[in-house]
Amino acid sequence: MTGLRALFAIPARERLSGASRAALNIAMGLSKLGVEVHVVTTRPRRPEAALRRLVEEGAALHLGRRSPRGPLYWLYLALLALGCMVKVRPHVVHPHTPKVASILLPPSLLLGSARVLTVEGDPVYESAGLGFLRRALAKALWALSISLAHAVIPCSHWLASVLKRRHPSLEGKTRPAFNPIDYYRFASARGERVREELGVRGLMVFTAARLDEVKGVDVLVEAAAKVLAGGLDAHFVVAGEGPLRPRLEARASKLGVKDRMIFLGFRDDVEELTAACDVAALPSRYEPFGMPAAEAGACSKPVVASRVGGLKEVVVDGETGLLVKPGDADELAEALRKLLTDPDLRAKMGSAGAARALKLFTPKAVARRVLEAYLDALRRTARRGLLLIEDHKLLS
Repeated sequence: MTGLRALFAIPARERLSGASRAALNIAMGLSKLGVEVHVVTTRPRRPEAALRRLVEEGAALHLGRRSPRGPLYWLYLALLALGCMVKVRPHVVHPHTPKVASILLPPSLLLGSARVLTVEGDPVYESAGLGFLRRALAKALWALSISLAHAVIPCSHWLASVLKRRHPSLEGKTRPAFNPIDYYRFASARGERVREELGVRGLMVFTAARLDEVKGVDVLVEAAAKVLAGGLDAHFVVAGEGPLRPRLEARASKLGVKDRMIFLGFRDDVEELTAACDVAALPSRYEPFGMPAAEAGACSKPVVASRVGGLKEVVVDGETGLLVKPGDADELAEALRKLLTDPDLRAKMGSAGAARALKLFTPKAVARRVLEAYLDALRRTARRGLLLIEDHKLLS
């Protein structure tokens, strides 16, 4: 053990969100490096294997009961976090969204803890569609979060550049670190069971995404029709829920590809679905990072993704996959066709993706970058924190 104590507060109501999973993976990576990690969360309504693996890695899980709904949830999580903070007295507190930061960072002022904030998306872009009051609240929470944070960790270099351009005050305290994935869960997955379940015998393209405008699944439906019109025996499988599902299914039916477009809804076995596919697709219009692309790499699968945001850092064009213009169904179809008709190219890119995922996206690899941010934050706080880091040579 290093002696360094870090505290996370992670929301988990119906299920873990992408941001919550990223936080858990960072917590697991830090625990592997010997940090004393404490995670405060609530019992999700769906069982989560990730929480069990967190404990197996040596982290302390402070699990509340199944929580109230609505605004009371955040009050309940705040009380849980405050109780744990007083008991544990962490050297570092580390929220992963402005909303969590607003309940975790202010009380940490009383303890003299270093305050580190991970940013999972562009706050301006993501609040643009909200009503006036909710947008004003989001803006206020973001302003509070960055003013209190000693160090800020954007999940990609692209996002870091966006944040620093809008907030010059972040210059000097911004340290990008990729979102980690549960690498070995994906690297060890097998896809035979889900292929049999779905009745897929030929080629398979897989997408894991929320079914809303920003994820570009509507573009995938159009591209799928173009690929299938060329005579390829392929299925396009989509895991995820969202408001666009009825419209997407109707469009697939109108294009005559309903039997080849399989909308699964939410699935717990995304790793098996990824392992089952021949090509993973992420046709997003906006993507600060793109965890499904990194997860596909862990499964040794090539990726076709939009040339946007953090996806340009996850997918190396021509090496681990192909990048295409966002919103362009023709270009997406052509890239998919190129990979689906060339098994050698798929194998080559999949192998390169696996090597890249192992090097950059494992919890332990990302945790080393996070520790650098912790060191920066501790330098701005009590000397005991700085000496703690230096004495144990965490970054050696």
